[in-house]
Amino acid sequence: MRDQLLQGLITHLYSIAVGLRVSESLTIEYPELLELETQHVERELKTNLEVLSDKVREMMPREVFDATHKINAAYALYWSRRLERTEIINPYRLHGFESAGNELLNIFESIPGEPAHDYELVDAWAEYLGIHWYVWVKYE
Repeated sequence: MRDQLLQGLITHLYSIAVGLRVSESLTIEYPELLELETQHVERELKTNLEVLSDKVREMMPREVFDATHKINAAYALYWSRRLERTEIINPYRLHGFESAGNELLNIFESIPGEPAHDYELVDAWAEYLGIHWYVWVKYE
């Protein structure tokens, strides 16, 4: 169970941090995809809210739960701005994750957006979140 939770958190960390970069690039290069992307984002936001419950909080280790929702708060903040729907962040604000989400977005914006900086972005988010239990493995 421990390995599954930690691997899931690492996957979530990478996929959200880098996924936001991909989303930016896609809508700049292909603005016609924004409507489809918006539909996907709305489903993702709904799914993220389902695991924000007290029941899930009681089942998960605090380190995993908090890091997951800080990442989800960054995702919600990003999309609340892009979609101009400020209410998206409200659940994370109520649970105390908004400031961490803002900090992750500040980190996101401070690191160049080119793919060569993806590792740097993920490492910076991981450092902020206190996630130190992964190692980059060269893909061959």
